Amino acid sequence: MTSISLTGSGSGLVLTASWQDAAPATLTLRAPGQDGLATTERPLVEVLTSGHGRDWAGPRYIPTSIGQRLRHRSHNVTSAGNWQTLSLTQADASTGLEVTSHLSIHHEHLAVRSWTSVHNGGQIGRAHV
Repeated sequence: MTSISLTGSGSGLVLTASWQDAAPATLTLRAPGQDGLATTERPLVEVLTSGHGRDWAGPRYIPTSIGQRLRHRSHNVTSAGNWQTLSLTQADASTGLEVTSHLSIHHEHLAVRSWTSVHNGGQIGRAHV
C-alpha cells in the first residue's frame, strides 16, 4: 500500500490518502490529539452513472460500482501560500472515466478544502452514430 500524508505544521491536522494496485484510494483525516486508531478510512471518490449502479446494502454506506473500480493513475503535491494540496488521479478502465481529487489543508488553521474533476475519456454517455 502507498500513502501520502499532508500535515498542517501549525494546526496538527493530518490528511492521508492511501491506495494499492487492487483497490481504490481511501482517505483518512485526523485532528490534533486524535488517536490514529479512532480514524476511519473512507473511499476517496464514489461515482454513480446510468448503467453502473451500486449494490444494495441496507441503510448504510453503499459503494458504487465505478468507485470500486477506480485505480491510482498519478498524484502530485503542491504548495501555495499557507495551503498544501494533493491532487490524486484515478481511472476506471471499464468506462474510461478519469477522476482527479484535489485535497488541501491549511498550515495554520483546522481547515480542509476539496474538489473533484471528472473527465469522460470513454464512451459512457456519448451517442453512437
